[in-house]
Amino acid sequence: MPLSVLVVLDTSGSMAGSRFGNLIAGAKGVLNSLKPDDRVSLVTFSSNVRQPVELTGDFTRIERAPDEFTPLGASSLRDALYSSLRVALAPDSRGVALVFSDGVDTTSWLSAQQTLTAVKAVDLVIYGVELTDTSPGALPPARGDQILVPVTEATGGRRWVTDQSSRIGTLLLEALADMRARYLLTYYPNPVTQGWHDLKVTLKSGRGDILTRPGDLVP
Repeated sequence: MPLSVLVVLDTSGSMAGSRFGNLIAGAKGVLNSLKPDDRVSLVTFSSNVRQPVELTGDFTRIERAPDEFTPLGASSLRDALYSSLRVALAPDSRGVALVFSDGVDTTSWLSAQQTLTAVKAVDLVIYGVELTDTSPGALPPARGDQILVPVTEATGGRRWVTDQSSRIGTLLLEALADMRARYLLTYYPNPVTQGWHDLKVTLKSGRGDILTRPGDLVP
């Protein structure tokens, strides 16, 4: 099944220098790995959130866009996550968000709980890649409000942490490959009731790791 890929990138001032070059190269690597039937959109965030390119099958539009970015400002990661949920996915596709950030959210209007509630109500798998700073006095890998921890868990995604910007592209591609390797299981509850419903998937025989959404939120 084709993918609707939302590439969500941190373009805050802390990404200046070689970090930014590695991020742009990593994003273009994702574009080069897309299939003709896939669709892709680009969301960037610093102090503000932007969507330079809406969901499209014209990959060249996305490939040109990062060349115009300048790392500047603070970080509004939670607002960017919420904005990505509002992107209309292509029909008959599976939605996935590849989210990169290198810092603590400092300027979002939305709280972590508001963001998590919104994420639970949308059929979108979120993968997160975080770049840490290993310099003296820097925050440890599990830092800030850690919003990528609950949102990746709530959507059945994964989260990677690295202290090497040269690995950004590799991890983004790993996330995309992980999404393509997934099985799609569908069920229809009866009756349908509002609120959060826990979901557990198990293997009847054999052994293996299962990664799935822990439940569904019915508005």
